[in-house]
Parts: sequence; structure tokens; C-alpha cells
Amino acid sequence: MSSHNPFREIIDGLGQARQVAILGITGQAGAGKTTHIGPCAVATAHDLGFDSFELPLDAFFILSSRQRKLWLAEGDRVSPEEGALRRDQLRWWDFDRAGHVLRTLRNGDGVHLKNVYNRADGGELTGEIIIPPASPSRRRLIVFDGVAIPELREFIDGLLFVHAPAPVRLVRLRERDRHRKGAEVLERFKLTQEFEISYFRKRWAAIDHFVDNSEISPQMLALMSVDMALADDGIPSELE
Repeated sequence: MSSHNPFREIIDGLGQARQVAILGITGQAGAGKTTHIGPCAVATAHDLGFDSFELPLDAFFILSSRQRKLWLAEGDRVSPEEGALRRDQLRWWDFDRAGHVLRTLRNGDGVHLKNVYNRADGGELTGEIIIPPASPSRRRLIVFDGVAIPELREFIDGLLFVHAPAPVRLVRLRERDRHRKGAEVLERFKLTQEFEISYFRKRWAAIDHFVDNSEISPQMLALMSVDMALADDGIPSELE
């Protein structure tokens, strides 16, 4: 990472305030939180002499992708009301467990998470995350990413919103979720988009920093309007 990268000042400031700092990276699905911005933040932290680790909110999914698909379909069969209730994505994660883990990490202790969401295994709960205890002699940054992490704002020292236009995000999701077919990718994208637009309108005031990740090189923005960030223009009606 260049010494002029957009995250250096933010991360260094967090490390000045806390021995173990938590940087939250949020944004809509496909914006590049986990694949691009998270690794950039980790690399910047290492350049600054931090120990740094990534922790995704998706590690706290209650159901696997396969189980959740069945659970959502079951809700639609029960009633429209039950289907709508189950599509509320705030019911998909175990926020109590996530909060406990963040508190543990902030205290400098390590964690060993088993049976976590594993995208490489088609979204099964077969993953594992190990973060060792912090060293008293080194600053540490935990990069915590996910759509709904504003729910855990009390544990987050700085919250960054990652933006990319809807068509760009859809292309990225199609490439990422290759275990899903075209129609399924679009259905999941629209389901997620519906939740995200409503969610971020309510949580916009919680965000500290904004980054545009439309291109290869992310750009920090002084401000971003919620209407610009959540515009859904250009989404196709179907995918092959």
C-alpha cells in the first residue's frame, strides 16, 4: 500500500486512541467490503506497525446458505406475513454472539470460532476463525465488515461505508457467488437490496467515513448523500 492510501490517517488515528481498535466496514452487498477494502485496511495497518485481523459479520450467520434458502421458502408457504418476517435480514445473524466476540477482542483476548459461514464451501457452516491474544507491546486493528454492523456500533471505533453502483455490485456478486445460477443471483440481490435500502436510511447518521469503490483505486469522500449511495438504477430485469 502507498503511504498516500486513503485509509492511513483513519487507521493511525484509531490506533492512537486505543491499544486494540475496531474498524467497521459496511456497505451494500457487492460493494467490495471483504474482497477489496478490508484487505486494503489490513495491509495499511501492517504498514503502520499494527497486528491486524479481519472478522466478518457473516461469521455469525445463524443458518447456512442452504438452510436459509429452505427457511425463507418455508416462511412464504406459511403466510405472506411470515415470509416478510423471515426476509428481515436482522434475523439472520447472531448479534449477541458477535458482540461478545468483539468485546473479547477489544479486551486483548483471543478467539477461536468454529462452524462459521464458509463462502468457499457454498455458504455452509464449515469455516473456522482464529485470532490470537493481542501483544501488549503492539497496537492491534480488528477489521470488522458486514452490512448490518451498525447494530454493533458500541463496539466499533470508526465506521466506514463502502459505495459502488448497483450494476457494479451485481456483476461482482455474480462472479463471487458462482454456486448460484443467474436467476437465483438476481433474486438474492433484489432481496438484499430491499433490506439494505431501508436499513441504511435508518442508520446513515452512524457512519463516520465514506469511500467510493467503483473503480480499482478506492477514493475517500468528504460526504455522501444517502440518496446517491442507495440509488438502484441500472439493475436488469433478468440474468442469463
